[in-house]
Amino acid sequence: MGQEQVCVPRRRLRFVTSSVLASLIVVFGMGTGVYAYESPAVVDGHPLHFLKDSIESVEGRFAISSEERSRYHARMMDRRLAESEYHMGKTDKAERALEYAAERLEMSVEELLEGLEEGEVREEVLEILAEQRERYEQLRSRVVESEGDFDEAKPLRERSQKWGLSEKDHQQLFRDGRRPGGEELPPKSFE
Repeated sequence: MGQEQVCVPRRRLRFVTSSVLASLIVVFGMGTGVYAYESPAVVDGHPLHFLKDSIESVEGRFAISSEERSRYHARMMDRRLAESEYHMGKTDKAERALEYAAERLEMSVEELLEGLEEGEVREEVLEILAEQRERYEQLRSRVVESEGDFDEAKPLRERSQKWGLSEKDHQQLFRDGRRPGGEELPPKSFE
């Protein structure tokens, strides 16, 4: 009778417990999402690939103009090339990443042709794509050297014949890292 009980109300205890658990889930979930999105180790077949794919898909939906979509595909190509470099010892994963990179280049060129008129932005995007195309070719040749055969990824020059590029754009895309006068081009960022 004279005893006092110190008791935390159940509702408050449930609320605090639920809040702590929800916070932990959000923090760990965000960390996992960031890891999946940024890591070149997360490729097709990885348990977190669905998360990476979903985040990239959402990012692509925010690219509204042709310039934004072209830059988005260029960024995705850059990511696939990084994945290919990361998995160079595992030829099947490197080949798959290179194939995705080639598809992204094709998508960038389509966006370029559909919506970007002649001008500074078009030239800038073409320079970025040319740089990535060179990187693709270097990685492709490394995969061919280690594997001996890489049928799926035809050289981009062959693929590009169906893209409908003007002669000028084609020459710029396949410039081999040099300006028309032979001067070496500085690396360009696509952001």
